Formats: sequence, C-alpha cells, structure tokens
Amino acid sequence: MSLSFLSKHYAEIDELRRKKHGMITRGTEKGLFVPTPLVHMTDAFSALLKDRIISKNSLFLDAGCGDGRIVALAGMFGLKPYGIEYDDEFFSIASDSLKSMKENGMLKEYGLAKGDFLLESSYRKLGKKFREFNIVFNFINMCNELAEKIHIESEKGTVFLIYDTSSVGVKFENVSYLKTITLRDEDAIRRYNNKEKFTDLPMMIDYLHIYVKK
Repeated sequence: MSLSFLSKHYAEIDELRRKKHGMITRGTEKGLFVPTPLVHMTDAFSALLKDRIISKNSLFLDAGCGDGRIVALAGMFGLKPYGIEYDDEFFSIASDSLKSMKENGMLKEYGLAKGDFLLESSYRKLGKKFREFNIVFNFINMCNELAEKIHIESEKGTVFLIYDTSSVGVKFENVSYLKTITLRDEDAIRRYNNKEKFTDLPMMIDYLHIYVKK
C-alpha cells in the first residue's frame, strides 16, 4: 500500500463528507473530528522509526480513530494497528475502508472496535487489554484522561503521541515529555505563498508531541 493510494482514497471520503455536511470537520459526541493529514503523519512515522522511538511490529492504538486513516498508515509502516471510534458514521467509514484494504492485500492486519477508548470494554472487543499497546496516538482529544490511563495501566516505555496544532505540548504529571516533531506540508505552504485557493483551510504546520511512560 502506498501513500498516494491512501491520499486518494481519503480525499474521496473527505469530498463525500464535504458534500454531505458542508465541511470535512464535524463535531461528535466525544469531541471534534479533524482529519489528520497523511503527509504529516508519514513524516512523523518515518522520524519515529529512524530515531528508534518506536519499532516495527509494535502494537499501535489510535484512540479516537475517526475514519481509520492513521490506522491504515500505521499498518503501512509495519506497525500492528488498532483503532477505537465512538461515532457511528466514522466507525462505519473506517470499517468499510480497512476491510476493503485488507481484502485487496493492502493491509496485512488491523483491529477496529466501536466504543469509548477510556473503557476496558472497548479493548475486549479487540481481544486486547489497554496495557498491551506499546504506542498510543491521539489527536489532542481527551489527552489528559488518556495520560492518566497510561500512567495507571500501561507498561513502562509506552509511547504516547499527541497530534496538535499548537507548538506547546500539554504537561502531564505522570507521563514524561520527550520531544516535539514539527510537521510541515511544504506543498501546502508553497500553494499558500502563491495565493492559490484551498477548498479547506490547510494544515501547513502542525506538531507531534511525544511522551513516554517512565
């Protein structure tokens, strides 16, 4: 599976959502859905693996996985990806997308469950326990509650990744800050500087804050 395929697939999904709701972002019962830019997380996964902050075959959890795009991307990088999503519509989109990718040989394995990522019952649907995950990813949604769950339940060395639009990461008492990766979409920056029109507000520069359970 390639980034170009994933980008095309989710661009089509974004367009359908735009036609249905008028925009690709949408509020849900648990928070605001904002699609994580695949180009940013491609750079992030590459850096994380290169710096040995994470390793292939690790159990990866996208807590609040939306339409499943980061679950798919994590699989492309050799992680064992799992996602939990509470919203009916996004869970359905993620389920259909990931199932199709696996059936077509593009995704080796994945796990997906509908539920609240703070509840252990959601992990039972995956056949896992929360503490088994080596990497926990979240788009800055209920990150304080997740950090506390990691502190109480996770093994030492568990990596907590928070995708954020702010360069200043959240401070947690019991999960240690490691570093921040700046994520730049050079194509979007070029288009913005050339005063080209965007269908949506471009996420040109975002940040991935990295924490570790000590």
